[in-house]
Amino acid sequence: MLATQRRDAILRELRLRGTVRISDLSRRLGVSVATLRRDVTELADEGLVERVHGGAAAVQRPAGDGGPGAPSSLAAVAALGVVVPQARYYFDRVLQGMREAAAELGVRLVLGVSDYDGDLEREHVRRTLALGVDGLLVAPADVEERDPHTYAMLRAVDVPVVIVERGSLDLTVGPALDHVRSDHAAGIQRALGHLAALGHERVAVAVNPLSVTATWLVEGFTAAAARFAPGHAERVVRLPRLGSPAPVLGAALDALLDRCAAEGITAVVAHPDEYAMALADLAALRGVAVPGGLSVVAYDDEVAELGAPPLTAVSPPKHDVGREAVRLVVDRVLGGGRSRGSSPQLTTLLPELVVRESTGPADPRPSVD
Repeated sequence: MLATQRRDAILRELRLRGTVRISDLSRRLGVSVATLRRDVTELADEGLVERVHGGAAAVQRPAGDGGPGAPSSLAAVAALGVVVPQARYYFDRVLQGMREAAAELGVRLVLGVSDYDGDLEREHVRRTLALGVDGLLVAPADVEERDPHTYAMLRAVDVPVVIVERGSLDLTVGPALDHVRSDHAAGIQRALGHLAALGHERVAVAVNPLSVTATWLVEGFTAAAARFAPGHAERVVRLPRLGSPAPVLGAALDALLDRCAAEGITAVVAHPDEYAMALADLAALRGVAVPGGLSVVAYDDEVAELGAPPLTAVSPPKHDVGREAVRLVVDRVLGGGRSRGSSPQLTTLLPELVVRESTGPADPRPSVD
């Protein structure tokens, strides 16, 4: 091992742990204790480390000190591979949280975007592992039940892995992985509680059937039926996928509004925002006031505030999910991975309900003409 590589290894260990024992590092690197002692002495002479009995400690410097031992002069604590299905809409906020946490913790991120392609997703995982990353943050294109291949691959890697905003609907499927995700089932229940308080007894949910989020929304919607009102479970509407021709989506939304009139449905929770905005616009064209004749709640809150009217929305904690995922995987790297027999961690964060102008008291006689 070259001298520069040994020095980087020592500095990286100090950034991770604060101290390093020469004997431990010698065993891991396959380098003699005498050689590492000389390296530590040189680093101490340069003011980059502090010599202690049996090893070295990080130099503590005041905030803003730009001296030779300042954190900006040290190698990153770790490199983390990040694989997401897209870097825009929704996941841009997740990535923003990841970047902020990475900057605070001194880690470097290596990004791959799968474009919802499972094969490309697994290729990105292989490439980042080949680069020698210390951990992985992966948002698979789908839940495990529909595409188990990426999850099986991640269970076999030898670096810490955290699944982000994804996972298994059935947590008994395979050995558990660490997860950080929004609690979407709780998110839609918050929307239903808000609507129930406004007197809405008949509520429908309209979703993009290919969305991973929709699987948890439907699960939460169905589970909440007994609490908020009977019949909710039968009012799940699966709209055409995003990107469908406008006439196809328009016809599906027309059918939904017809159903609202026929069944006395006074409120709809729609995922994603584009569906909710299109529904509100079509209702207005048909002479139905939002919220006077129909209350609409968007799920995602990416562009809901730009609706006419601005839409009440459930806002998943995307930014915080990204931050917590980085913190968890760095903690695993710091601890040398999840030890045998230790419990995996499932961190779920609660979405926020943002009340705007598209929800109001239930109209006892809804009409869609």
